[in-house]
Amino acid sequence: MNFDIYVLILCIFVFVSLVAVFSFMLTSMIKMQLRAIRLGIEDEQIKADAEKRKEKRSRWSIFFGSVLPAFFCILLVGLFVFSTIIAVTEDGRVGKLPVLKVVVSPSMSTISEKNTHLIRDNVTNQIDTFDLVVLKELPREEDLKVYDIVVYEVDGNMIIHRIVDIEEPNKSHPNERYFVLQGDANDLRDRFPVRYSQMKSIYSGIKIPFVGSFIYFMRTFAGGLCMLLTVFAMGVLPFIEKKLSKVSEERLAKILPKEETAETDE
Repeated sequence: MNFDIYVLILCIFVFVSLVAVFSFMLTSMIKMQLRAIRLGIEDEQIKADAEKRKEKRSRWSIFFGSVLPAFFCILLVGLFVFSTIIAVTEDGRVGKLPVLKVVVSPSMSTISEKNTHLIRDNVTNQIDTFDLVVLKELPREEDLKVYDIVVYEVDGNMIIHRIVDIEEPNKSHPNERYFVLQGDANDLRDRFPVRYSQMKSIYSGIKIPFVGSFIYFMRTFAGGLCMLLTVFAMGVLPFIEKKLSKVSEERLAKILPKEETAETDE
């Protein structure tokens, strides 16, 4: 079996199992709570809650009870959508509008001690793993220069490396320039020269540290499962709260007449 298919099946199995276990535990807890309310075990708590509801709800209770969970849910969904957009756009050729890319390789994070030319020329715009970088449209081929950082494609893979040398047209390639690229942390240059036609974009110099790790996780199957579980929980909880409130109100209606009658008899 293909490894990717195996991982997909395993993730689906884990997701279904987690949902099943979570649903079973939640259902059991709700049933126990409803039973306790109907048997009168929770009467004192119900009366206390009723007294609190008569008072004006504070802004903080509204914030933590409604606003914050909704904001968190929207933020999570937004992050998932945002990561999906990045995944779709980051590997294409960049046009007039800049795009974002998550750097998942450490090849540009440090300077190898063998790359003395970078130290000599004070090249300090390295890119760390999981940085979120801004890519922009490629300049004209003749405007590319040594030390530019570009994204290029080879064998279906997108690589972001630095131009360390440019071979002008010669007998071996009379009609085009060849660009020699290398990761700052790599001891050796990339195996093959790169043509301009292979390049997709150029690094703008703008990066956001660490954010890429969250975006990269959300693009994984595990990240998608976490999002679905969270949204599921956030969507189910209001219905559970409504059901418990309804049963509590019904119980309160039964308690109050008895207490009022007892007070009148006294």
